[in-house]
Amino acid sequence: MSGVIQSGIMSALIKCPKCYRENPSSARYCANCGNDLATTVKPSPNAPLRIPEYPGSFPFSTQPLDHALARLDAEKHKSVSKTRTGLFLIFVGLLFGLIPAVALYAGLSLIGGGVLIFLGRRALGARHQRYALWSFIAVIAGVVAEFVGSFILGVLFALALINGGDPVRLLSSAFLSLDLLLVVVSTIVGLGLVFFTYEFQNATGRTILWSAYWLGILVNVIVTLVIVSQIQAASVEVVSRAGTPAGALTDLANVFAPWRLLQFIPTVAYAIAYYTAWSQVEKRATQEAGLISR
Repeated sequence: MSGVIQSGIMSALIKCPKCYRENPSSARYCANCGNDLATTVKPSPNAPLRIPEYPGSFPFSTQPLDHALARLDAEKHKSVSKTRTGLFLIFVGLLFGLIPAVALYAGLSLIGGGVLIFLGRRALGARHQRYALWSFIAVIAGVVAEFVGSFILGVLFALALINGGDPVRLLSSAFLSLDLLLVVVSTIVGLGLVFFTYEFQNATGRTILWSAYWLGILVNVIVTLVIVSQIQAASVEVVSRAGTPAGALTDLANVFAPWRLLQFIPTVAYAIAYYTAWSQVEKRATQEAGLISR
């Protein structure tokens, strides 16, 4: 009982921070040295513990990647954001490419995605920078070649008709030339699609990318063989009902459009690989910055 009383007496005293003499808790000045005791703040026993926050601190997380991302500088964050957005735009462009009516938007989406990946390449390593440059050139060159080549073939087809050429022969020739142009372009653009994310992929991801590339070429070969075997009969039917050269080319493209849906197969493979890369961009940026181990 005496120990409890003694503890209560001790808790009722306050020690002077200057001379360390104990004074009653109600005293304003030290009885020994006259120091002002009112400036001595006694913390409440129930006061919660507060952890100080410092500039650059980040919310608590058990994930090392979250901590590493919070320590990336602003420029690297921008690079990561551009790369992820670019990958998404390319994915959208691949899906739109399956629909002939929105082929223009598909090409623009591919170009936009390629530009963003090219601009955001610096935070992701020297090898990715080289791959991004090569892929950017391949995609831009392929898309531009497709638009320019299609326009030139269309003009030549119209001029040949004006000069009195056989409509069926000219239509089949122009359409075959256009198909071969698309085969060459897709082969070039496909290489760009492979190497845009090549550095982010593991062995399985790279296998998926190359599988998508070769499946795309195989589908193009199959469609070309179908066109060669049926182009003459299809051209005769289209010429009998088409009113303009552009209408004839469009109608003939619609005849073979179901076969081009086979491109959905490599597109799915690309989608899987690009989603994997999209989820790995942040990790690669922190690895290149030395914030987490490889």
